[in-house]
Amino acid sequence: MCPATPASHQTQSRLACRLGGAQGDQSCPGLRPQTLHRGSAQAAAGSSARYLVVPAGGGGTLLGGYFVNRFKLRGSGTVRFCLLCTLISLLSFLVFLTHCPNVPVAGVTAGYGGSLLPRGHLNLTAACNAVCHCRPEHYSPVCGSDGTQYFSPCHAGCPAAETGPGGQKVYRGCSCVPPSVSVEPGHATEGKCPSACPSKPLLLALVFLVILFTFLSSIPALTATLRCVCDQQRSFALGIQWILVRTLGSIPGPIAFGWVIDRACLLWQDQCGQQGSCFVYQNAAMSQYMLIAGLTYKVLGFLFFAAACFLYKSPSGSSDGTEASLPSHSSASESPTEPQQQSNL
Repeated sequence: MCPATPASHQTQSRLACRLGGAQGDQSCPGLRPQTLHRGSAQAAAGSSARYLVVPAGGGGTLLGGYFVNRFKLRGSGTVRFCLLCTLISLLSFLVFLTHCPNVPVAGVTAGYGGSLLPRGHLNLTAACNAVCHCRPEHYSPVCGSDGTQYFSPCHAGCPAAETGPGGQKVYRGCSCVPPSVSVEPGHATEGKCPSACPSKPLLLALVFLVILFTFLSSIPALTATLRCVCDQQRSFALGIQWILVRTLGSIPGPIAFGWVIDRACLLWQDQCGQQGSCFVYQNAAMSQYMLIAGLTYKVLGFLFFAAACFLYKSPSGSSDGTEASLPSHSSASESPTEPQQQSNL
């Protein structure tokens, strides 16, 4: 038998709670390790950020269920807990207001010879490498002795390579690399230039909080949904909930974040005239776009949980939703007890 709570309040509360969950843990692919590694505010911390996803996501899911059981959260208390987690996750998302500086890339973010390059004016060819006839398909970044990264040894004007300490290739006599001390052309080493990011510990800590509190509300939101419906409607309620989660979170989330990530790309791979992967991202633009997209989903989730908290009405004759978790009277009356069965025999 369903609780005697008004149907309109119950339906509105369930819907708002489901929408809050849909906008929460199912719509943040921007926090995946490959995204953090490719040029957002955590560009320099990308290799470390990948180790945060599993502990923060899995730990948040387990802690969410533990807190509901430990503090005996019922009904509106569970919804308020989800609201608090969403608020903390929303505030932690402001980490994307900061970003690590881009490593200067010759012809992309900086001109050859250290000159400034206006945004949008990409030119990998210069007078120092024009005779090399470098092909844009061959992406093999090298780090010049001047701290500038070059698209390939050919674009750096390096004629030959030698094996240095540790098996790393070292290119000498690079015509595009300015000399450091002597009048001889500079040199370059194989691989990308390291990126300095003093705020790396703070960035990693806030990213951990974003992921942790995003998943911390997943189990409580599911529990709140089950406590808002009677036994006969729980399967149907879960089906409707996951339809909303997929429709509003899992499906548009990757598309939205993928679109904003692509907008921050400065240099695309050229595969026989077709656009391939992105080689260089603009860190400042990446942080800005991620902040806008992430806050949009977080604010929507917060508003839906707030609506669920406001619209929730505890069932009459129960203590804040406890009755919904107990067997209904109809099911109890339909199952005869053992003494009744013996008397019938």
